[in-house]
Amino acid sequence: MVLDFTTPACENLMDVILRMTSEVLHASERHCALVLMSKRYYGQKWETVQKMNRFIEDRMYVHQMSPEIEVSVSYTIPDAPMTEKSRLLGQRAKLSTSLKHGGGPWEESHAARGKITDVPLPRVKDMRAPKAVGGLMDPAKLSPGDRNQQKSAVSAMHLIDTVVAGMDLKKADKFLVVHVSPELPGEFFRAVLQGQQEWSQHNGPYLGFLGIVIDDIVLHKTLADDIVTELLSGWWETCPEAAKYEASRDAGVDDKPSLDLLSWPSDGIPTCSDLMVQKFGDDSEYYSSWQESLRKARAMISDATSFLDIPSLRPETGGCN
Repeated sequence: MVLDFTTPACENLMDVILRMTSEVLHASERHCALVLMSKRYYGQKWETVQKMNRFIEDRMYVHQMSPEIEVSVSYTIPDAPMTEKSRLLGQRAKLSTSLKHGGGPWEESHAARGKITDVPLPRVKDMRAPKAVGGLMDPAKLSPGDRNQQKSAVSAMHLIDTVVAGMDLKKADKFLVVHVSPELPGEFFRAVLQGQQEWSQHNGPYLGFLGIVIDDIVLHKTLADDIVTELLSGWWETCPEAAKYEASRDAGVDDKPSLDLLSWPSDGIPTCSDLMVQKFGDDSEYYSSWQESLRKARAMISDATSFLDIPSLRPETGGCN
């Protein structure tokens, strides 16, 4: 499980997240949590960061999550401009298991040695900033806290790989990344999406993802919409059944596919639906040609008592057009 408190939420929400996580850890010694502690950003007081981290550790004790495996995470910003030299490149983390089970197999993890190094962070101009209404906004408009929180899919995958390294997982094993209360832009989901291909190429274990959003409808919708966009972004080009991504501007009338649309009411007799008839108004440039298409469709189905009476819809003619 991944708990990213880099820019922490309110204490009540953090307590809910930690309690939920502890219940999962108690279920098996094969479950662990990577807890990324609060990290200071420019303009924030050190006292605030220390208070948050003490609260996280206290609640981990209360919920019987082991806090003793301290991990130092060091970041890099490739080709960082002078304006980003003030970003801190170090962060505390915990590799936690249930106190009811002990360390279990996670003691073999490379992360249990106490450090994760060279984790790349994105430059501000490369950050992803989804908007609630769809699309992306200028990342320069992100708040200091949001910039502090954000990682990239590459950096998230680096963290996952380091936790898994040394575990001697087999192809038959399953590794599920559970991100509790993910923030935009959902970099751990994107990391898993990329990691699935890499792991499968090297006969690695199954890699899956589960994101749990708590009481934030706007965040849930924004994150879900952005993830769907990411999933579908490359689908059209790779799907063998998809048409051309964009119709040619020089395509003639003969190059355009025909569309014959009918509906079957409860009486079983095919007809032109009202939605189809009203597709183009009389002020549309397509009105005349559309009315002609409707006339031909009505003539074709005028004597039909079922869809099998329409020649172009009979099975022996190749099915529906």
